Amino acid sequence: MIDILIMDDSGTKVEALRHVITNLLPHGEVKIDTAPNIYKGRLQMQATQYDLLILDMVMPHHEDEEQSHTAGAEYLDEIYQNESIKVPLQVIGLTEYEEEFTQQQQDFRDKLWHLLFYSHKDTNWRKDLQQKLLQLHQFKKSLAESIENRSKYDVAIICTHAEELEQMLNTFSLCQWDYMENDALPYIFRTATIHTAGLHELRIIATCTDKPGVCATSVLATALYTVFKVDTVFMVGAVSGLEAENHVEELIVVAESIKGKNKTDSPETANRSLLVKMSSFLSELDNPSVQVSCQVDDVEGYSLYYVSHTLDKKSLSIKSSKVSQSAKLLYDFIREMH
Repeated sequence: MIDILIMDDSGTKVEALRHVITNLLPHGEVKIDTAPNIYKGRLQMQATQYDLLILDMVMPHHEDEEQSHTAGAEYLDEIYQNESIKVPLQVIGLTEYEEEFTQQQQDFRDKLWHLLFYSHKDTNWRKDLQQKLLQLHQFKKSLAESIENRSKYDVAIICTHAEELEQMLNTFSLCQWDYMENDALPYIFRTATIHTAGLHELRIIATCTDKPGVCATSVLATALYTVFKVDTVFMVGAVSGLEAENHVEELIVVAESIKGKNKTDSPETANRSLLVKMSSFLSELDNPSVQVSCQVDDVEGYSLYYVSHTLDKKSLSIKSSKVSQSAKLLYDFIREMH
């Protein structure tokens, strides 16, 4: 969305400008406000951050006043000096007076802004305005993509408790973890980059619910999928009482399916493609302490699987008697399988 303010006291000129803008930019991607004098324009720029200001250089300071040939130039200086005014990304000056156009061109160049000569007969101003609008539209689009990419992560890791999160971070010892907060979410996130065996670079975000239960996990998983655009969420942690059939003491369980808290709940299953990758990785690993298990009891894992299915995303729960074991398995899996 491009927010534009047109400061001009001529209704004819405002409509001509509006026509050029709305015919050029896609529907729904531009919002146009207008102000017929400097005073009202100032109020609007104090309240709203505009992307573009189109400023008539000859206009009244207040309502019911005569036009001032210095009003536009004076307001340009005020934009820089008055800290209450939100400075727009771009300013385009407009005048139909040749004398003002000649006198003020250099001032606009010095500020890296643009001054157009408006004429009912000559349409060059329309072409110049269209060019500036397209440049601004592309800049806003590139900026939005850049911001989205900065907030997008490839993989997320959830732990239930803060102690488990710290153990997991320590296991990913080759990663340099940074702190990150989001004002809209009550969590402290840790972020890092992993270089995989396939020479890919994966952005990872990790955090913990810091409380057990279905609700806490559901809220956090939903935030990771929607706010940070994560496609895959892993859950690692410790579960007591794990015993292997072959009496391996330190069992690691990859949950193929997880039973709900209530007997009437249908089991939730791991994403099939992700589970196939993990099974292939485990076959090459040939580690008897790792088992892919059905019908695991784990309310947090069940909640994660439920959310991922609802949002058509991927998830996998890896639990063991020690967090470091499940975290090490996940670290090796991420590095080898991407």
